[in-house]
Amino acid sequence: MPTRLLLAITLITLAFLLELGKSFTNYAHNPKDPRPLHVPKPPRMKPLEHREVHEEFLKHCREGHTDTLIEMRYKYDIDLNYVSFQHHKETALMSAILNGNYRVVEYLLHAGADPTIPAKYGRSPMHASAEHGYGDIIRLLVEHGIGDVNEWHRDGYRPLHRACLGHAGYSESHGDAIKALIEAGADPHMVTDAGETPLVMAAERGRLHIVASLLHFKDKIDVDHVSAAHPYTALQTLAKHARRTDEYREIIKLFVEAGADFDRPEPNKWAETPRDKLTRKGFVIPEIGAKEHQENKPMEEL
Repeated sequence: MPTRLLLAITLITLAFLLELGKSFTNYAHNPKDPRPLHVPKPPRMKPLEHREVHEEFLKHCREGHTDTLIEMRYKYDIDLNYVSFQHHKETALMSAILNGNYRVVEYLLHAGADPTIPAKYGRSPMHASAEHGYGDIIRLLVEHGIGDVNEWHRDGYRPLHRACLGHAGYSESHGDAIKALIEAGADPHMVTDAGETPLVMAAERGRLHIVASLLHFKDKIDVDHVSAAHPYTALQTLAKHARRTDEYREIIKLFVEAGADFDRPEPNKWAETPRDKLTRKGFVIPEIGAKEHQENKPMEEL
């Protein structure tokens, strides 16, 4: 066979193979979602089918069906960053986070889902995980370098504030979220727009597990911290709102053990101390909670 003819056949064959290769796609190596190097690219979907398939994909994200998600990605041309028209306009990643599906979140992150797309009201993955008390997901996000544990939201809250308030209430799992945030570097003295620290918020609402979780980090928290916008300590706030329940009694014990100042006057004309208020409400305060205040002593005693 003439050399020129052989060369021409070779070039035509290469051109054909290159054109054929356009119908294949190379997926990045993902140990959580192993695929062959070359996987045929799924056919394009019509607009209505595209929406139905992606809404079904998000449904499985919410329900935690990881195996089904993998199958759907083989079968359809799934856009991992599709934003749902339902369920608060969430992506697949946010749907999984809001429902606490750790394995799905891990899978989607490895698959390349964009963690910067917020949910409705601008909630980020870190804020959503904190609000729902998902400490394991917070650790996963930190491990992947996603989000900031001190991230500010336009409503004035940080992730630690969300963990203290909870979503429609709180549970013991929020204590794990607080632990995950503080261990990752969250500042427990960050304040809301109203000047409240996480400890003030928890004390005011009488949330025993939250107070206990925060005071577990006594070496990182100033129990008598005040801010310019809210010049009352967490204990002074507690004394104002305390009711005679077992939960409040346990919270008072936690403040005693943490060395809180029960004799610090309030910054107003009445200058009542937490000890005065709590005693009037029927609580018994151990003397271990007392501290001296030279600024309140008569001049001759100084």
